Amino acid sequence: MSEYKILKAEPEMLPVIGEIVSETIREIYPRYYTEEVVDFFLELHNAENIGKDISAKKTYIIYSGGIPVGTGTVDENHLCRLFVLPEYQGKGAGTALLDYLEDKIIREYGLVLLDSSLPSGEFYRKRHYHQVEHREHHVKNGKILSYEVMCKRYLPVDPDK
Repeated sequence: MSEYKILKAEPEMLPVIGEIVSETIREIYPRYYTEEVVDFFLELHNAENIGKDISAKKTYIIYSGGIPVGTGTVDENHLCRLFVLPEYQGKGAGTALLDYLEDKIIREYGLVLLDSSLPSGEFYRKRHYHQVEHREHHVKNGKILSYEVMCKRYLPVDPDK
C-alpha cells in the first residue's frame, strides 16, 4: 500500500481538485445516474464552489506517492465532496482520507453526517454509517436524484465494561 499524505488545500490546488472531482463524476456516475443527474453533480461541484470551500479552509487533498488522488471537504460535522480518482479506488486512498476527516469531525462533534451518492453507499455502510433519511432532488427534464443522508456516531468505549 502506498504512503498517503493529506494536506489542507490551498487556492493554487483548485485546478487539481477540480479535475479529481470532475474526472470521478464523469467516469463513475454515468453507471448509476442519468445524464441530467451527472450534469447536476458537475455543476454542484464546479470550480467556484470548490474554490469557496478551499478559501474557507474546509478542503483537503490526499496524495499517493506524491500524486494527488483524492479530496474531501469538512463543513462543521458534515463531510462533503469526498472523491477519489477512479484508478485509485479500492486501493486504500479513500479509507485513509475518510479516517483522517472523520477523526477531525468526531473529535469536535462526536457525529459525522454526509450525503451518500449511489456509488459510495456501500463504502459508507461498511464503515458503520447508517441511513437517517432518503432524499430526492429534481433536476432537468423531470429526472430525480435520489440519495441518502448518512450518519456515523462515535460512542466512547467504557473501559469498565
